[in-house]
Amino acid sequence: MPLLVGIGDAIYVDARSFDNKVVNVTWKQDYGELSENYIPMKYRVTSGGSSEGSIFIQANKLPDFRRKHNGGTYVTVIVDSQFQYGQDKDHIKRFLVYHDKGHRPYQHRFAHSVLTTIGDKAVEFAASLGYSDVGKLRDALSGYLGDYLRDFPVASRSDLG
Repeated sequence: MPLLVGIGDAIYVDARSFDNKVVNVTWKQDYGELSENYIPMKYRVTSGGSSEGSIFIQANKLPDFRRKHNGGTYVTVIVDSQFQYGQDKDHIKRFLVYHDKGHRPYQHRFAHSVLTTIGDKAVEFAASLGYSDVGKLRDALSGYLGDYLRDFPVASRSDLG
């Protein structure tokens, strides 16, 4: 089983990704419908392994995310309790979300929003979420269905599910 990103891991993203097309994620919460714009991008773990995946940054939280930058060629940050994550049912792929943790969308809302917003690029992004056969995406989405994003346990390590 691959090592999954967790609290304390250093990740980097290419700063050019901040210009990626924004995806709109909608969900129901507290008897109403909420909507928020997110910037999808790829990350790579630079500490303790070679895992990679997708990260969704709430568009209006991008300045906060940039302030977490540790310096260097790429934007490098340490995953902390301000991040949440989603993962497939087999615990093989994990994606990160940096946003207002008062938002409580289901994990599948992110995959669905990417697919409907970025079209052909969605195939590549779906693979980064753990789905290389997009023809089976409906089955894959059912693996996320009904699961909220998760908080990292305070004493988390990346191999905890």
